[in-house]
Amino acid sequence: MDRGRSWLDAGTFLGSLTVEPELLRQKSEAVLQKVKGMKVSFTELETAVARTGGYWNGESADAHREYFEQQRPRMEEMLARLMEHVQDLNQMAAVYSRGEQEAKEISLDLPSDVIV
Repeated sequence: MDRGRSWLDAGTFLGSLTVEPELLRQKSEAVLQKVKGMKVSFTELETAVARTGGYWNGESADAHREYFEQQRPRMEEMLARLMEHVQDLNQMAAVYSRGEQEAKEISLDLPSDVIV
């Protein structure tokens, strides 16, 4: 079924965008898996940085570990924003699915004995 959505540019229709709710869900899942992988990598990096305290001492070592800790909020914010993409894709899929279902229900109410 074609799910064309018209693009509007300065009042002019330029074409249509085909959106498949299932594709949105698949992309959402793909992003989710990537973000989970990034979280695992970040946790492993945290562990590696913490281990340096056992063999790397001094001002330089402390400065590098402190810098890493200062970057933690930025990393957490980035991961949170990526998770928002997952939620957004799922919401878009739900909207399109709901619209498709409503259109089907409306079409069932139309008279079937009319010839156009």
